[in-house]
Amino acid sequence: GNQVDTAPKRFGSVFLNWQASAQLGVEAEWQHIGPYFLEPANRTDYAGHSLVHMRATYQASDDWRFNMRLLNAANKRYAERADFTGFTGERYFPGEPRSLFAEVRYTF
Repeated sequence: GNQVDTAPKRFGSVFLNWQASAQLGVEAEWQHIGPYFLEPANRTDYAGHSLVHMRATYQASDDWRFNMRLLNAANKRYAERADFTGFTGERYFPGEPRSLFAEVRYTF
């Protein structure tokens, strides 16, 4: 009758896209992982987490395009994965802190 360990019942993402102009597009993503148990006996659990990511694209010309991604915008501490082992007990694999990526693309 226990729930399967390391398998959240709820997970997913919601995206909000805004095309500000013909050249500029902005996107916000809310990503959610619900709580789940770390071991088969269902005694230990991970609370889950929600993250916000932002993305923007600017098409400067037919040849030039600029992209930016801000991941984990709130710089939230979370586990990419969590489980339980008989040797170490609770085990958490930390997720990435706030990260900003920029891309410049030239097509010729």
